[in-house]
Amino acid sequence: MTDDAPPGAGHRQLHWLCADAQTAGQLLGQLHGRLEEPEAQPLRALIVDERFKSKYHDYLGQTYDLLVVSAWSGFSPNAFAALSATVRGGGLIVLLTPAPPAWLAYDDPEYERLLAHPWTAADSPALFIRYFMNALEASVGAPQFVNASAIDATIDSLIRAIRPSNSHPDEERQANSEPHVSTSREQATVLAQITAGAGRVDIISAERGRGKSTLLGFLAGKLVTDDSVICVTSLHPWQCSVALRQSGGALSYRAPDDLLSSGQRLHLLFVDEAAALPLPMLLGLIDIADQVVLASTSHGYEGSGQGFRLRLLGHLQSKGRAPHWHTLEQAIRWDADDPVEAFVANTLLFQRPQHDQTSFPILLGAPEIVDKAALAADTAKLSAVMRLLMESHYQTSADDARVLLDSPGITLTGIFDKSGGHPVALLMTDSELPFEDAELREAIWLGRRRPRGHLTQQVLAQQLGIQDSLERKVVRIVRVAVASDYRRRGLATQLLRHLEMLEPSVGETSALHSASFGNDPVSLSFWLSQDYTLVRQGQRQSGSHGGEALLVLKPRNESGERIQQRALSARSRALATDTAGANRQGHQSGLLFWPQPPLEAWEHELIKLFCLGARPVEAVLSLLYIDTGHRPDRLDTHWQSALREMIAGTDWTALTRLTGLAGKKAVVAGLRAAYARAILPE
Repeated sequence: MTDDAPPGAGHRQLHWLCADAQTAGQLLGQLHGRLEEPEAQPLRALIVDERFKSKYHDYLGQTYDLLVVSAWSGFSPNAFAALSATVRGGGLIVLLTPAPPAWLAYDDPEYERLLAHPWTAADSPALFIRYFMNALEASVGAPQFVNASAIDATIDSLIRAIRPSNSHPDEERQANSEPHVSTSREQATVLAQITAGAGRVDIISAERGRGKSTLLGFLAGKLVTDDSVICVTSLHPWQCSVALRQSGGALSYRAPDDLLSSGQRLHLLFVDEAAALPLPMLLGLIDIADQVVLASTSHGYEGSGQGFRLRLLGHLQSKGRAPHWHTLEQAIRWDADDPVEAFVANTLLFQRPQHDQTSFPILLGAPEIVDKAALAADTAKLSAVMRLLMESHYQTSADDARVLLDSPGITLTGIFDKSGGHPVALLMTDSELPFEDAELREAIWLGRRRPRGHLTQQVLAQQLGIQDSLERKVVRIVRVAVASDYRRRGLATQLLRHLEMLEPSVGETSALHSASFGNDPVSLSFWLSQDYTLVRQGQRQSGSHGGEALLVLKPRNESGERIQQRALSARSRALATDTAGANRQGHQSGLLFWPQPPLEAWEHELIKLFCLGARPVEAVLSLLYIDTGHRPDRLDTHWQSALREMIAGTDWTALTRLTGLAGKKAVVAGLRAAYARAILPE
């Protein structure tokens, strides 16, 4: 059955309430109690307050009548944007905040997650909150202030707004279920386009509320055959609940890691909320199925953002499996022109307006540091900046807009169109300040503390053993974004040169400039062309961009040059053991250990820290290998064999069989204990 337009579920409402901390707590407590009463049972509600302990991702895919977000517990733009889409048409979203002046000065718990050490809420200008409040007032009007005497009346009015007094419980239950079991015209079109075929990959992309999961269920009923092995998977089982229900028993759920470890080949695999999966896991799932249908949300709520599109395409092309893309535009969870959807899209997701036909700039200005207060006050310019960042990077979100505006350490430099003011190239940097506290430096060195931010300094100290990095200023390049039609014209180089020329005039010169990014030949080639040096390649694939993290450095003074030389020395050790591992795998060498010069004192110190539990095995594996080559008495033959297999890249399942220990943690603990017995005093 096909409808030209699905019957509307109604518009959603957004209410903005303000209260002091005590009243807000009382209101939420009484609301919890009201929702537990028998007559409120048909009402599905999610209250995001101090009881909201899990990540917001865990609630995506559900449908609610009422969503209450308390900014007193911290305001995450990402969470608000994502969770708002779980509310059905006719439902209500309530944002409970401090009064506007108090909200600007509030010590928001989110700052602990968003601001790098040593910045706190007191250091933040709260520009994002000011921007968001202005957008709220323009959309819904001034907030309603709630005092203690009005709590009961306020709760009554909220519940009445969702569930009119003349509604019937059966109608409410139906409204709280998936709103449409028949297909919309868009769904029917996609249903007809996706056919059975070996090697076929179909990707259904849409914003929330468009019926992607329902469509997966319909597709399963269409494509399943008696002899086919099919299933549906997602990060969490409940994310597949709608697809399972609509498939009429054609689908069964299996966890992603279970599928990958089973060794079973699938005829057909459905993946719901595909972008929520770590990219290495998603790519592995695609490789074990003859045909794959992926469903994913257009925006990067789930985790991997643009990495889902960019890395996935590259992987599929390398396998000769060109994907078929399908989009769903029409909302079925709520009516078209829903005011809440428009508010979230324009304010937090920074979508390009349909009427925006901006022509490409003709005359470019010189690089300039962006005034963040002016940017927060200019909605159009902020949206254009965020769109360019989102289009140019695998993972940029509404939370990043708050970090950009509210973090004192973040600087944005841009090249803009002189006529229209549109951004053409952007450079975002973060100042990693020296750790002045000696006790904190020692705690970081010993692996006991990991202050927020300071990625470069802490990688250099904890992974490469360069303790001095904690006492030096580093400027880390967080983003480089250039509009697609203006790439390869030297604009990124202009921005980097501007950074280098400007820095001495605005404060203490940093010891290093740095950048960290996913392993990609094009990106690495760019940074090497800018006189940056590759000093580290991570050993784990990132869940967002799917590649190993690379770290590049450019010294700015003598201390920076010394740090870089130490980092290069550590990298040369790692490269040497990589060569040993390759020869071990290919049986090209009869040597038990690849010959290398003895370790230096600082390298022995890292091994000692590993034995004390203050370093991961990945940080010292090459050093253990080299040291054992010079001092084979350090380990018995059993652990020498295990160490060589680790260097050769043997997977941990095989290592557990070799050592007789259960799991990676046990193997690492056994190696640590064996080495500690050899080098640590009793």
